[in-house]
Amino acid sequence: MRRAALVSIVACGAMILSSCKFGVTKPATAVHDTSATLNGRAYSEETGTVRWWFEYGATPALGLSTPEQQFENNYAKNSRAVTANINGLSDGTLYHYRACAAEMAGPTKCGTTYTFTTTTGRDSVSGFGVVSEMPQLGYYDGASLDVSGDADGGSPEGTISVSPGSAYFRIPDEGPITCLRVSGNQAVVGFLADATDYDPEIPLVPRLTFIEDNGATGDRVRTTTLTEPATTCPEPSSADPGGGVIIRGDFVIHDHPDT
Repeated sequence: MRRAALVSIVACGAMILSSCKFGVTKPATAVHDTSATLNGRAYSEETGTVRWWFEYGATPALGLSTPEQQFENNYAKNSRAVTANINGLSDGTLYHYRACAAEMAGPTKCGTTYTFTTTTGRDSVSGFGVVSEMPQLGYYDGASLDVSGDADGGSPEGTISVSPGSAYFRIPDEGPITCLRVSGNQAVVGFLADATDYDPEIPLVPRLTFIEDNGATGDRVRTTTLTEPATTCPEPSSADPGGGVIIRGDFVIHDHPDT
């Protein structure tokens, strides 16, 4: 389960702006040793089906593409955020990519090719996953994160957001990363939940999030509360609280060999 530059793309079923389907690609995010996320928006000047995808590769010839996706646009002059994860990349490598869009049966026009460079020698865990949710109450159980560190667990950095929050279930726990450990398809991330913007009297809460990447389906995420901050994360297998299979989302874990 598998991330700068600005790319504009235009794809029209006819050479008239009023019948145009087009998109604008935002900078890549979560760029790690072997994966990256491409983001953008798909626009439509009229109703109808919008098709979109990304083409990419390690040379200007590209050669690879993300699966084509589509959505029905029910309103004129409307847009929708689009994103695609790409995996199996080589670390420390320059990649070229461009975004493409088209009407259902119309011609394709791709934007200018831009680039990003994957990192090297870094462990990483990124993505999001929802275990359960009740949107009508503003409740969900899950996490969203983009964290990386040295292959030995040193110098962890990134962002994490976990719900339900420890102070109030509708306010996700977020805060500075204190540790990262990756082993195979499992990872644990330690962080300090900081809810002082919500209530200055609330102390920082040390938490530990366990992630398991099981491929196309069956990823898991669970967050527990600690008695003190984890400056060194435990082995993921020993920190696995069980359960937490996600119903939607996608986590990507990269375990770089220790040096």
